[in-house]
Amino acid sequence: MKKLFKKRQKASKSFKRLCKMGLYINLIFLCIFLGSVAYLGFPAFKQTYIFVEANRNSPAYDLLSRAEQRKIRTGQITEKTWLLANSEVDQYMKQKYNRLSEKQRTLVDDLVQKGEIELKFNSNFFLNGDSKSP
Repeated sequence: MKKLFKKRQKASKSFKRLCKMGLYINLIFLCIFLGSVAYLGFPAFKQTYIFVEANRNSPAYDLLSRAEQRKIRTGQITEKTWLLANSEVDQYMKQKYNRLSEKQRTLVDDLVQKGEIELKFNSNFFLNGDSKSP
């Protein structure tokens, strides 16, 4: 009887050890996964804004998002203010792949030097719905 009891205890301890190891391995993978999500998702918390005159003839007009261009065309925005940049400018500012022309890159670089373009907290990420035409 003692032999069976010791054998069962040994098997139980071994099983507990394996369960703990499995749990620790899963926790390590969970930490790696959440870390990679946070690392890759962090740039979404910043959005590029341009301080520009609300004028269709402005050289930076083409760098604005379609929604901001629409607001300027309809007269909703009339003074110089911070406006949301388009996605290509945003990716350029975050030093990612972009399709900006050389002329547009030069314009963005000039605006950066003047302090008229910058990355700000992306409040739209939390306050607005996911829509191409809000």
